[in-house]
Amino acid sequence: MRMNRKMCQVIDDDGSLAPRVSYNKKLHRFLVRCGCCEQSVEIYALSIHNNPADDSWIEINGVLTSWREWKRVIEDIIEMEKSNES
Repeated sequence: MRMNRKMCQVIDDDGSLAPRVSYNKKLHRFLVRCGCCEQSVEIYALSIHNNPADDSWIEINGVLTSWREWKRVIEDIIEMEKSNES
């Protein structure tokens, strides 16, 4: 692996850049930034009723849904990419 000096990010063996991730406890926000530029995605972890028994919600760039639904969407994307590689 090599180091990208400009953004100080590790470059994987396949040449992809690792994202830069930061967390703001006060806002319950993750900021995921590109490894080679200043593009970013804001992810907020929300509990609508502040009740651990309730389903937690996640907002990604303004789209709010349950974490279970985000997990399903992301798993579908990964599966599509895997099938395209074959």
